Amino acid sequence: MSALAQYLQGIGKNVSGSDRYFKEGELNETKDKTGSRRDQMFLQDGSGINDKTDLVVVSTAIEDTVI
Repeated sequence: MSALAQYLQGIGKNVSGSDRYFKEGELNETKDKTGSRRDQMFLQDGSGINDKTDLVVVSTAIEDTVI
């Protein structure tokens, strides 16, 4: 998914996301690889989805129990 995010950022799209290992205030390798700003990474709890969200892409690696 990070490769897809990097591509979309490269063509000028605004991208945000979540990662099961992302914890606020801690180093996150995925966030660093994509060059995402802190306000573009969210906990894996659905809090990053709002009325400005145009598209949600979900990996098949995500369990059905994740919001």
